[in-house]
Amino acid sequence: MKRLSWMVLVFLLVGSSLPVSAQTGNGYSGHHWTISSLEFATSAPPILMTVVDSNGRRTGGDPSMPVGIHGQQGAHSNSGFAEIPLSAVDQTNIANDETDEDQPTTLWEVFILDGGRQTYTVNLFGIVTGEAQIHVSGENSSRPIHLARNRFHVLVAQGQTRQVNVTFDPSSLGLTVQRIIQPQDLGTDVKTACQLNLISPGGTRQDLQTKANAISRDAKSHNTQEEIQAIQVFLSALQAAGKNHIQDPAFTILQEDATALLKTVRK
Repeated sequence: MKRLSWMVLVFLLVGSSLPVSAQTGNGYSGHHWTISSLEFATSAPPILMTVVDSNGRRTGGDPSMPVGIHGQQGAHSNSGFAEIPLSAVDQTNIANDETDEDQPTTLWEVFILDGGRQTYTVNLFGIVTGEAQIHVSGENSSRPIHLARNRFHVLVAQGQTRQVNVTFDPSSLGLTVQRIIQPQDLGTDVKTACQLNLISPGGTRQDLQTKANAISRDAKSHNTQEEIQAIQVFLSALQAAGKNHIQDPAFTILQEDATALLKTVRK
């Protein structure tokens, strides 16, 4: 896992964009894409990423298998699931030139060719407690100079799985991300943000934790109106604290989590 492709170099240098997938797909999966390609990329640790299609087929890491301290899994760079048709997984860890030791994190990439319009569920398993960034990029062969891109962050606790839905429409190059949030997730995210020192010590931490716990409590009692009100109170407290007391990406994550949960409850 010590090879360095130009695609990985682009990811490492640019950060906000993914490598061009046509060459990636051709090289790794052995198939030439004809319509579309979709790519996911992140670093492990803190998370292990698995992409699941609408039929339940998986491509990516296997959370039931051990993960090395530097984020590698298995004996090969393509170890992991590759159940989605015309998909591939790749792990890249560039060894230090002087010591020949692996870097502390491994780049994980998932490539899906010609998947059509589809919503994928991205499972993000917490190897360790931390904050992770995921990049998604989609292309259409008829519009080669255009690239649909998105990027999002998650907070994860060790042993916890976060889920995000990613919908890609090759014809319009539409690429949307929707967080999947349970009522108890807000409290967990506040706790994780505190552990990472992304929320100022003192009253802000306690206030947000109390309000997040109220959301979980109201959800368990199946009181929809009180749960909606509790989420709105949490959002107001978040805004009041602002980025002076809550660092990004924690502020954005908590805001998007609460907003996604509010939409779910209102349905």
